[in-house]
Amino acid sequence: MDTTGLKERAEAWRQADPDPSTAAELAALLAKADWAELEDRFSQDLEFGTAGLRGVLGAGPNRMNRAVIRRTTAGLARYLKEQVPDVATRGVVVGRDARNLSAELAEDTAAVLAAEGIPAHVFPEPVPTPLVAFAALHLNAAAAVMVTASHNPPEYNGYKVYWGNGAQIIPPHDTGIASAIARVEPANRVPLLTPADARAKGLWRDLPAAIGDAYVRAILGLRVVGKGSESLSIVYTAMHGVGGDWAVRALREAGFPRVTPVAEQQQPDGRFPTVRFPNPEEPGAMDRPPPPPSA
Repeated sequence: MDTTGLKERAEAWRQADPDPSTAAELAALLAKADWAELEDRFSQDLEFGTAGLRGVLGAGPNRMNRAVIRRTTAGLARYLKEQVPDVATRGVVVGRDARNLSAELAEDTAAVLAAEGIPAHVFPEPVPTPLVAFAALHLNAAAAVMVTASHNPPEYNGYKVYWGNGAQIIPPHDTGIASAIARVEPANRVPLLTPADARAKGLWRDLPAAIGDAYVRAILGLRVVGKGSESLSIVYTAMHGVGGDWAVRALREAGFPRVTPVAEQQQPDGRFPTVRFPNPEEPGAMDRPPPPPSA
């Protein structure tokens, strides 16, 4: 292991890190000479692909953090300006879940887009991933970004990119965006606007609740409800994700009034305190005793 080169890379990243917490994390690793941990964080960059980025939160290019997201968004913005001539008119939708650091990563995403002259249509509160993709179509946006790690454990976060058609990106956009990211300057030199400055310039647009209402109406337009739906009892758990209120609302408005949420898992919580792996396919994830059904 080339510890001299590794130390130089880590120190250069630390100096360019815009987040004091991850800069301090790197400083501590360097002070301890924890070469194995530093090698893991600096042996490669998080790979951008058709699913965007996903990784463990922490300092360094092989982790999810504010430095990585600022550089990723700058690369995405510059690629969009090459590929979508009217991106400065259509803008990009930005949403997030309730995971640790999601709010900060979404704010950085919008701030970098705005600095690149691309309007950011921002959900001010956590929202489900499908609503972000829907909003791209509904607003005729050029693309959408969702800060989420889906059903991964709490130490993860991620960055999903959708094209203007509301679908996850496909080749060659993934490699094109990855190449653009590789050319981006260090994170502390990536331009960004404050939310106040971006709003004043019309480049940060907070999305209204009407977008969510349109999303629910679109869902209801797809429903096929047979006889007996009123008597069907449904138990639903959000597993501390952001779909809880939306799922219950959509089911009830679709003609299923007897929906009972698992109360202790209904509200968003990035710690996922009652489930280790918030994926219903994982053994143990659904072991919580269900509540009594709605009358």
